[in-house]
Amino acid sequence: MHRIYPRIVTISLLMGIFLCMFPPLAALGLRAINSGYAPIPGAEVPADAIVVLSGHVAGPDEQHPTATPHTDTAERLRHAAILYRTWRKLPIVLTGGTRDLSGVAFTVTMKRELDRVLQGVDFKFRSGASASFRAGMR
Repeated sequence: MHRIYPRIVTISLLMGIFLCMFPPLAALGLRAINSGYAPIPGAEVPADAIVVLSGHVAGPDEQHPTATPHTDTAERLRHAAILYRTWRKLPIVLTGGTRDLSGVAFTVTMKRELDRVLQGVDFKFRSGASASFRAGMR
């Protein structure tokens, strides 16, 4: 009995992890979580900026001579561009902070991708931590 119990627990845990990662069940779980945040049709949403949080940025390699946003970050940037074009011309705030292997800040790589997606739309960009953030780090 003592030898079977750890195996049952291990198998149960592995099955639970698998079921959570199984796309149809994961989609059901996300739907349940997001259902309380569904947009209200026709409602005016107050906003001062479109904020894009970075995900992963891949460093340069043989295929890409410069750093490129990973799929999750690129998708967020495309969505910000769609909001900018179709919703409101709000400032786009890019945030990331850490640097990739090439030494380039994530926000610089994100701005390059956003320039490509927006194709010439003029927007302001400043890289670096704010004064209040730097003060809090002391």
